[in-house]
Amino acid sequence: MLSDLRCLSSKNKKILREIPHLSLKNAYNELSIILNKKFRPEIHRTSNEFYLYSKLSKEIKFKIMHSVWIGNRNIDFFIPKVKLSNHSGLVIEVDGEVHLKEFKMKKDFAKFNQLEKLNLEVYRLMNGEINHPITIELISKIKKSYSSDTRSFNRLMRRIYIFTIVSNKKIIQDDPFVSSHLKNILLNLSEIFSNEINR
Repeated sequence: MLSDLRCLSSKNKKILREIPHLSLKNAYNELSIILNKKFRPEIHRTSNEFYLYSKLSKEIKFKIMHSVWIGNRNIDFFIPKVKLSNHSGLVIEVDGEVHLKEFKMKKDFAKFNQLEKLNLEVYRLMNGEINHPITIELISKIKKSYSSDTRSFNRLMRRIYIFTIVSNKKIIQDDPFVSSHLKNILLNLSEIFSNEINR
């Protein structure tokens, strides 16, 4: 629902378009700082993540973002300009053995489902697969992929900004140090989406 903005009424789409891209980006950046402080262990980079980042940055031409918030989830690697098949944007998660436990598998399923609804391609690598042919295949796939045009890229990032802000509504409302700018953006977005739920 929230991840697919095409479902909005034409009136709400118009209201949403009137929120400047830069305002959404600034609000998202502020929220990311808040989330990073609140969830420090989530953003800790492992040695395998360092290794993969170094390997990716040497091999591919795309900008690689590390420890990015999408919705209420922290993503290991996000390559927004990669266009694989009919997806726009690529997420790579590097997971340890704890992710094979049932409680973590349920959380991961929800996380990946959320990302796929945003039309992102999701790859999951286990720690032991970093030096495995599967990683070489992935890098090769990225090298052969297309780069999203600026319009598609901006649309994707806008969806991510909106989705992340609305998904973290309670954190924004409860934090006494949140700027009035972020609170106003949240208020505008909340009105749009509550209108959609009530129609």
